[in-house]
Amino acid sequence: MVSTAADERDGMARRQPPAKTMDDDRRTSDLRGRIYDLLRAEIRDGRHAEDIVFGEHAIARAFSVSRTPAREALALLARRGMLVPRRRGFEFPRFTPREIDEIFEVRLLLEPWAMRGVARSAAPEDRRRLAEACAEDLGEAFVPGSPEAVAALDRVQRRLSALVANPVLADLAERHADKVAVHVAALLRDPAEAERARGAVAAIVTAVARGDGPDTERLTVARLEALRDALRRRAEEGS
Repeated sequence: MVSTAADERDGMARRQPPAKTMDDDRRTSDLRGRIYDLLRAEIRDGRHAEDIVFGEHAIARAFSVSRTPAREALALLARRGMLVPRRRGFEFPRFTPREIDEIFEVRLLLEPWAMRGVARSAAPEDRRRLAEACAEDLGEAFVPGSPEAVAALDRVQRRLSALVANPVLADLAERHADKVAVHVAALLRDPAEAERARGAVAAIVTAVARGDGPDTERLTVARLEALRDALRRRAEEGS
């Protein structure tokens, strides 16, 4: 079950800190990076309610750090498009149907080509390991609509992205995916949507594993178009 914004604030206060505060610039940078990485992963995994407000004071308390690395980590997430600054803190972005179309227009230019390249160029051993790991993630333990299922689908996506040979292309694709990550996670809490996603992603992984570039590209386009349409409907219902 997804927590409410109030639950999130309480959970932040209880989270065990990964490191103690230090004042030197290097340590501040390290702490900023840790907070950024953890919050980014949590957002992609759907661990935060869509209405939560991230404040630098709450983040600083949660990690037992000063406000500086907390503020900088939130600013990095905002720069990536995962958060937007508001007067009382940072919130998740909300998109109109047209804005969703614009984001997916870019994703449809980048991701199918990137995945085609993975199928064509990744080493056979890397493709075999990908298929084995994803079979485990999407296998019998996969419970559609559960938080674990959302996390499993994100792990598969990250494994695919890790095989993209061009790091600039991989980063551009991930940046645009990150913009809608919280909304995708919320969508996948619907068991039917999660089951559809599992089937689509499993088909992509299978095509990659057999080295079929054109089929991988076609399946990636179909997955992105289905995801775009589902997010558009969700945005229209919320407007």
